[in-house]
Parts: sequence; structure tokens; C-alpha cells
Amino acid sequence: MAELPIIYTVRLDMLEEVEEESNRWNNTKHISDLLGSGFLSAVRYRSISGEPKYLHVYELPSVELLSTEAYQNVRKHDDWGPKLSHGFSSHSASLYKQVLAVNIAETPRDFTEPRDPAKSMGAITSSHLVTARMDVAPESADEFVQWHREEHIPMLLDAPSFRSVRLCQKHGEHPRTPSHDPEWVSIYEMEDAGAVEHPRVKESNSTEWAKRMHAVAANVQVNVLERIHPA
Repeated sequence: MAELPIIYTVRLDMLEEVEEESNRWNNTKHISDLLGSGFLSAVRYRSISGEPKYLHVYELPSVELLSTEAYQNVRKHDDWGPKLSHGFSSHSASLYKQVLAVNIAETPRDFTEPRDPAKSMGAITSSHLVTARMDVAPESADEFVQWHREEHIPMLLDAPSFRSVRLCQKHGEHPRTPSHDPEWVSIYEMEDAGAVEHPRVKESNSTEWAKRMHAVAANVQVNVLERIHPA
């Protein structure tokens, strides 16, 4: 498998007055422009629980893509999105390296024709996600990764509907939009939002090792999300 892509997330809320039009812009022009600039994939989710309401997940070949002329031209040549931006809030853009990735598909990279924004998925394809964002005491980071690898992820993947898990750590900064997210995010792909209520999930967070890791985590933010694009 090739080197894993950078995970780029954008989280935001929208005023009701711009929400419908913003979704059209995102699902058509904006995603098309981003794919044209070199983005590998683009998937949008809406939060069932947790804030902000919207999560856009992109895969990038590298952080450096965001410094290219092709990416800068996305904003420069867009006269639709800026008219809606006054209605955006809680806006956070974060770049992550995939530290652990279990049961994930390989992201397509060889595109010879313009990409259809309605077919913008890459390796993240599930109808639902759980994301858990948190800061971890630096001295506990190695054990935090070990816990995920050896206990937490295997237990969660025993729960029905859980398909894959990514544990990611911040890696670089967006050239224009700041990140207000914690240092770490875990991304769980599921086919049923109700899977989060399965006893195996509670058990995975109730072991002695899990309790020790919870004690060194701070600023924990959990979202359960449903995919809204591609439909």
C-alpha cells in the first residue's frame, strides 16, 4: 500500500439562511474545484450528535498541496462561495497524519480525466462516522497509540457495523484557516449510527487500560455523523 494520505478535515456550522445554497455549492462547484487542484477525495457528513454540525473529510497526497498555485486558484476563481461565507461559524481546518489505520481501503490516486463531484469518495466510504477529538499529555502519547493498536481498536472492530478505524495526529497547518481542534482524532467508520450503543463499545472504554488513557486525555469532543455527500 502506498503511503497513507493526509486527512484534512473542515468543521463548521452554517446559518439557516445560507445552508441550502451552501450545500449546493459544496456538493458541486467547491468539491469539483478541490478535486481539480489535486485532492484525492472529498466526503461530507452531518452531525447527529456533537458539534459543529458539518464535517468535510478530504484526503490529500501531502500537506504541500495547500501551498500550490492550483489550490490557491480554487479561492481566487470562486465567486460563489465568498458570498456565503458570512453565514459560516465554528470554522476549523485541521491536517492530520494517519498514525494507525486498520481495515481501510487504498485511496485511488491515478486520475486521467476530470473528476465527477458526485463520485468524490476515496478510502472513506461509510454511511456513518464517529470522530473522537482529544488532547493527550505528551509523555503519554506513545502509550496512547499502543492502547489503540493493541486493545481499543481490536475491541471496537468486534462491534457490529464498525468497519475501520484511523488514529490521526495533527501534521502541519492550513495556510489560511486556523485549526481549533485538539491534537488527536480517531475516525471510526460504521454502517449504522446505532452501533455506538453496542455493549462492546462500552466495554472497550471500561477496561483498566482505557481508564488510564482517559485520565491523560483532555478536551474530548465526540461526534456521531451521517454522510450527506456523495449521497
